Amino acid sequence: MADSNNSVFADIFKLYFFLKKKVSLAFKLTLVASHRKTFSTLREKLFKFKYPEIGDREEGYDGHYEWNSDDPIILEAIHDFQTAVRTRNPTLLLDILSSIVAGGEDGRLNAVINLLIDSLTSEESLKEALLVAITIGSRPMVEFILSLYNKFPYLERNGCSNSPNFSPHMTPLMLAAIMNHFSIVHCLLLRGHSIPIPHYPTCECYVCKRITVSTRSNIRTVDIMRAISSEAYLWLATDDVFASCCSISKDLKFLISHDGIEFIEVYRVLEANVQRFMARLSDMAWRSEEFNALMASKNHCETVMEKMSSPRIQMALNCQMKQFACTANVQTTMKSIFRADWYNIGNNRKRDLWRYCRCMMLFPFTSICNTFSKSNFRHVLIPFSRYVSHLVTYLLFLLAVIVRLFFKSDSLGSYIIDGYLYAYILGYTVEKLIMLQRIGYSLFVQCWWRVYDLLMITACLISLFCFIASKIEREAFDSTKVDRANWPSFDCRLMYEVSFAIACVIGMSKIFYYMQLLNGIGGSVISVGKCVGKVYTYLIIMLIVICSFSVGLNILTSPYNSRVYRDDPAGPGTASVHYGSLAPSIKNLFWSVFGYLGPSTYHYSVGNAGPDNSPVSHILQTTSLEILAAVYHGIIIITLMNLMTSLLVKKADEILDNEELEFKYTRAIIYSEFFSWEKISPPPFNLIHIFFSTGRHFMDLNKKKNQEDANVMRMNNVKFMETLRIIFDRFCASKECKYRSVWRSEYDKELHRLAHVQYLISNPNPRSVDNTYYQPKKRKEDEKSNKKLNYERKRCRKQQENDENNNNNRNDYNGIATPMPEQSSYAPN
Repeated sequence: MADSNNSVFADIFKLYFFLKKKVSLAFKLTLVASHRKTFSTLREKLFKFKYPEIGDREEGYDGHYEWNSDDPIILEAIHDFQTAVRTRNPTLLLDILSSIVAGGEDGRLNAVINLLIDSLTSEESLKEALLVAITIGSRPMVEFILSLYNKFPYLERNGCSNSPNFSPHMTPLMLAAIMNHFSIVHCLLLRGHSIPIPHYPTCECYVCKRITVSTRSNIRTVDIMRAISSEAYLWLATDDVFASCCSISKDLKFLISHDGIEFIEVYRVLEANVQRFMARLSDMAWRSEEFNALMASKNHCETVMEKMSSPRIQMALNCQMKQFACTANVQTTMKSIFRADWYNIGNNRKRDLWRYCRCMMLFPFTSICNTFSKSNFRHVLIPFSRYVSHLVTYLLFLLAVIVRLFFKSDSLGSYIIDGYLYAYILGYTVEKLIMLQRIGYSLFVQCWWRVYDLLMITACLISLFCFIASKIEREAFDSTKVDRANWPSFDCRLMYEVSFAIACVIGMSKIFYYMQLLNGIGGSVISVGKCVGKVYTYLIIMLIVICSFSVGLNILTSPYNSRVYRDDPAGPGTASVHYGSLAPSIKNLFWSVFGYLGPSTYHYSVGNAGPDNSPVSHILQTTSLEILAAVYHGIIIITLMNLMTSLLVKKADEILDNEELEFKYTRAIIYSEFFSWEKISPPPFNLIHIFFSTGRHFMDLNKKKNQEDANVMRMNNVKFMETLRIIFDRFCASKECKYRSVWRSEYDKELHRLAHVQYLISNPNPRSVDNTYYQPKKRKEDEKSNKKLNYERKRCRKQQENDENNNNNRNDYNGIATPMPEQSSYAPN
């Protein structure tokens, strides 16, 4: 009886659990069905945020979608996304992500879903899922994944420590900036993400000293520079995109010069991208008022630049932003500042003649009066007027050098001319020293004419020192009382003449500096100046080769230097002295490059010996000498000379290809030199101006009377930020509406495309758009349509000609005039 009761209770429990499973399964199916029904409605609403994959188009309008994180649809979708992750529902995750990401059928979403499911047990999977979502480029997906970090928000700013796809130092913001996703960078910056800026390789701080030099640290620096030099980071993470570009360009140049050639090519590409981005910024200022508002801002400018017109342009020139300096806006602004009130030159000849005469003939009087009248002479403040005055004084310098040849060395006229020449050199030296202090040595020597100026100044100062030393009375030797034939070789008077001759040669070559502004030959002069650097490099290599072979030849011939041989026993003795010491060896090998050394110079004789007392020579030494000489000529003439010629041709071709760019950049630099205060008066009259200006500065006699107050500075900053906002909107719009314009015509010659970028909008699905504009390629459909259109046009012309011929024949036959046939319905309008 008990067993039967137990079996009944067991059957009842089995039936209870069976019914419970059925009810729970039915309840779950009902919940899933209701959830699917609810999500199907939500999915239809999310489809409006899904942008179709249209690819990168070179022309046309792409448009954008607005993204609002407070949208109830988005909030509901995020809630369902979090629920799907917690319940590990891959089907629901696929439905949600595929509704907002275009082209998710290729397997990209499956990888993200697998990482999201594993994120419940591993934080690294969640980090990797975020990085993969950034590479896909979908801001909604990034927003959805970031919502999973609500419990540990600081982990979202770190990279994956153990991932096969991403380096440990690769943070989400770095990856988004490298891929140039504007909207994702915007999203991450709003959540407090940042990029740590690395120190210079030469930094000696406490932290850098404790870090060991390794390849991984170099890779981290490269990735950080890739991130902070992107357009997205420069626009969104900095308060002044212009100053940031200049600073990053300077840092990249520093890394290029100090890199151990491992990543030098990467840095060069990044620096070129920053240069191109700066040029695009200039082109986005469509009105002169907007560009002037940007360039007139004094934020982040040095104190010396604040007194100049358009200090931002001077900042760009100091950072060697070549492409920016060659844009139309910069060239127009520089030209307007350079000419100032003389911008209308050429309209009135009489007025222009008076202006030139005033600068060429009255500049000593006007420059001195301007010094004491505190800049009341307006034409002295015009940079073009300063340029003309400097040119006139330089021509007077050349004339004085030529006229000095007609005076005796100790005459009164020669002393007067020498005094003027040295006064000019002294004023020129002071002017260049002020410029050197203002821009720094590295920027000063970037231009070839400034290097020539340093050489000329050095030679002139040496000649002045020797001239003064020669006029000092000496007890042991007085050159005025002794004939020149008895002077020592290194007398001060002889050294003065040599150094002064070198200074005059270099000084007369400075005429090329002023010729660079001429449209006709300016480009050729610039090309020659660029090629001179290559010549110096090969001259150094040639000098090293000559010295090395001179030492070897001197070692071979030194035992025979005191040997004398006679071809005729009764004749005089002969000694071989071509390579007697190191100095004549170097001289002979140098002139042998130009063919001034024959094979007979390599024959050495020991002396006379034997029964006939004939000259004796050692075959081994003579042969070795000739072999070394042949190897030397092969290295110098066949290798180095030909290689130098080919590389000079290559360098000249590169410069000629960019002749317009080099001409514009050089012209901008020369213009900027005459904006500074030290160029107001030409040498030697600038000595008076500089002396009194410096005295006023230290005595506080010229205090600023029109000093801008805080309100004016605040208004200028507001105007600057408003203009920057307008340019940013135009920059974003240029990613949507792509067409050919005058601003984008200079980028058709680019050989390499930039990385694909995305514009900053409130867009759920950013699209990658090419940064540059290229001429559209003809497609097959366009070619077919053009062929069809040409065929129809030819057919119309033939039909019209046949109709005209028929009408003419009919008119001739009937003898009456008839109207011309109307245009055919299929003829093109």
